[in-house]
Amino acid sequence: MPGSQISSPQIVFRRSERKYLPLFLAVLFVTTPALGTLIWYKFTGRVAPLAITQEYQARRGSLNGVAIVADVSWSNSEQRHTKEAFRTRLTRAFAAHGETVIVVFHDGGSGLNEVTYRVGSNAFGPYPHSEAAFGVRSSISAYRLHD
Repeated sequence: MPGSQISSPQIVFRRSERKYLPLFLAVLFVTTPALGTLIWYKFTGRVAPLAITQEYQARRGSLNGVAIVADVSWSNSEQRHTKEAFRTRLTRAFAAHGETVIVVFHDGGSGLNEVTYRVGSNAFGPYPHSEAAFGVRSSISAYRLHD
């Protein structure tokens, strides 16, 4: 057909379709971070790809250079209190001196339940759970030396 012109197809929005476009873009804008986090979790197994928590920084030693970390070895044998109750007791003991502590629990297996306080490269303990208060003052003193 010598006289006919071939035109490329064009996308045409009708008026009824155009009113849903802002809604579609808003939903896409809101759900994109959640979708990205889900994909990140599927590949890495970490829930928050960009979250930098105080605990993470303390383990790396990058929280103002130093932080007080209570490394708690926890086994379920002969426990008279829960992890949260123990965390609260440690937090209150440090708060009484005006300091904060990051409490990290790990499985102690069938061994003793112990607490080791870490301040920078210094370690105080291990103390049995019943004597955990004995390491509070020494770890606070070491922490204040770093300030």
